[in-house]
Amino acid sequence: MLSGNYLNYLLDTNMVSHLLRGDEIGNQLRRRMIVIPTSRFGISTLTEAQLLYGLAKKPEATHLRTAVHKFLADCETLPWDSAAAHPMPIFVPEVKQMASQHLLSIC
Repeated sequence: MLSGNYLNYLLDTNMVSHLLRGDEIGNQLRRRMIVIPTSRFGISTLTEAQLLYGLAKKPEATHLRTAVHKFLADCETLPWDSAAAHPMPIFVPEVKQMASQHLLSIC
């Protein structure tokens, strides 16, 4: 699906939850994402598993189930393997520094 392109945004479970709830953070994120092609953002397999686990805990939440499955159908899911984990010790401090300097308003 990526066909040589790269993602600009990898959404974690918290950000997807905000999007699905439509709360203030989710609405801010949605306004930012509306100008971004859907091929430029995705989630990891870990996020997908957490979303599905949340659904399994709430079998009565049919509206949520529909929203999650629609989101998963529209979103690129990337594997989270050892190769993906190795850059994290280098990348995470940079993200925290950017957030503390308000260069990153949603992460």
